[in-house]
Amino acid sequence: MFGKVNAERLVKRKKWNDLRHAAERGDKETLIQIAEQCGTVTADEAYNILVNMLENSDVEVRTAAVRALGKMGKETAATHIRRIMMHEENASGEIAEAIHIALSEIKSNSR
Repeated sequence: MFGKVNAERLVKRKKWNDLRHAAERGDKETLIQIAEQCGTVTADEAYNILVNMLENSDVEVRTAAVRALGKMGKETAATHIRRIMMHEENASGEIAEAIHIALSEIKSNSR
């Protein structure tokens, strides 16, 4: 199991295949930790891991991925975040707030 310290270390060491593998198999807590750590870098590999997490069935994991993509600040993330916004049946609560903040962060980074 990948704990927070391990996810942080894997991101710092750029072990993208290990992170991708953990993201495919991890439990909710692990996925949230991976999302948080991927949001601290701008590497394309981390971005791709986060975009894939947007398809997760757990709303908390999707929320963590949205937050991390916002922190990452890549303009292309806005398209994926808007897609999530359109497909969330009840886009309220934490995920709605995370979407709003992430889109604002991306917009401010693109200026």
